[in-house]
Amino acid sequence: MIDLRCAGCGRAFRVPKALAGTPVACPDCGRPSDVPRGPDDGRPALLHPRTAAPPRSSAPRRCTTCGRAVADTARICPDCGRRLSADSPAPGLRFRTRLRGVVVALVVSAVFAMVGGIVWGLVARLLRAEVAYVAVAVGLLAGLGAALARGERKAPLALRAAAVAITALCIGKLLVFQWVTIPDMRRELADPSRETIHEFMADVLFLRGVAYESLRREGSVDDDVDAWIRDSRPGAEAPPALAGRVRALGARLNERVAGWSDAERERRVRASLRANADGIARRIADRYTYADRVVYRFSAWDGLWLLLAITTAALVAARLASSPPASCA
Repeated sequence: MIDLRCAGCGRAFRVPKALAGTPVACPDCGRPSDVPRGPDDGRPALLHPRTAAPPRSSAPRRCTTCGRAVADTARICPDCGRRLSADSPAPGLRFRTRLRGVVVALVVSAVFAMVGGIVWGLVARLLRAEVAYVAVAVGLLAGLGAALARGERKAPLALRAAAVAITALCIGKLLVFQWVTIPDMRRELADPSRETIHEFMADVLFLRGVAYESLRREGSVDDDVDAWIRDSRPGAEAPPALAGRVRALGARLNERVAGWSDAERERRVRASLRANADGIARRIADRYTYADRVVYRFSAWDGLWLLLAITTAALVAARLASSPPASCA
């Protein structure tokens, strides 16, 4: 037996010695070459191309590295950069081509994820509710976005489409929180229910804030203390020059809150919520991190919509990937 290596794709294989000097075809790429004559020294011999042009095949010519269909006259694969008529890829071209493909895939996927998320958020904003059928549209966009930058096999393409769908729904949930949840908070605070009022009545810090605003309106708060309170963060320690006056103010606030009856507390809380609905809603929203906003009021229905979008995206991407790619020079 003679050990051989194809000069086109690099495949190593063996042929009988009786075939020395005759043409053989590579079992991988089908490239016909002549088996060299000479003693077998145990090392794979490099097949040399035949001088005659190989017979044309009805099957499309494909790159032996990535499987991309290419024109018969192509010398370099446009996807992976492999030199089709030489022993190795062009120097640096394969890396640059794949890097460019990764960047294009990331940009296209990010754009379609943004579009899908905005679609989800806009529909929720217009209808004041999240609609399950929009998940199908998000999945279609995700699958299309992943397929537009394809050049991969089906499995990585489907995974990329699923990732785009998940990203799109996360963006959509953030927009729903901003466009739907916060306005709903403002409306609820501007016309609070009895349950909402009782929730704030149980918040000691909120009651102290209501009492503080009443003292300010009466002109009973020192100007320096008032300026420090408005400029400092909650829980900050007062400077030594104001520490005594701040402690005295705290005692007055506790005393005033303790002197209110339940009916008086309810009345003052209701009035404060109505007057400061916008600011209170913003402060409540600021307590939520981006992750909290995504999972805010997350239910089993949201999980079903997420699964629907991921499945649609993967199916669309796999369907587009199974279509024959266009030949390119």
